Amino acid sequence: MSETSSLPDRAIGFLAVVACTPNRAAVLRYLLTHPEGASSVDMGAALRMSTTVALSHLIDLEDLGVVDCSASRLASGRRQRSGVYRLKVRGFSAEELAALQVLTGIGAATVLARADLDDFTPLELIAEAHRRLFEERGGEPGEPA
Repeated sequence: MSETSSLPDRAIGFLAVVACTPNRAAVLRYLLTHPEGASSVDMGAALRMSTTVALSHLIDLEDLGVVDCSASRLASGRRQRSGVYRLKVRGFSAEELAALQVLTGIGAATVLARADLDDFTPLELIAEAHRRLFEERGGEPGEPA
């Protein structure tokens, strides 16, 4: 039995959202602080990253079900670049939103364990996600990648 198989589905989904690079954290922070949303072009410019990088993270977050986009898909399956991406805040519990705020540097919070996260706090899940990321890269937290 793998470590992952003992986690509840909601916890695994939350780990997928927060197991992030600095660019993913920047996109999440932008979405948290701009509830009106933005296009990938505007977000990329605001975050000083390429539109392609911003769009890649937005599409990943959309596929995870935490972002909505107002643009329709083109025949190629790609999104129109002018679509507005918004965080689906209602899809997160209060504890998960608090954990996202801590992860993205917006604020600090005391987060209680939740039964649907199998008594893990979202912050413990974030720590586990980072541990796994560094393990995959073959280093330790705090060491250069």
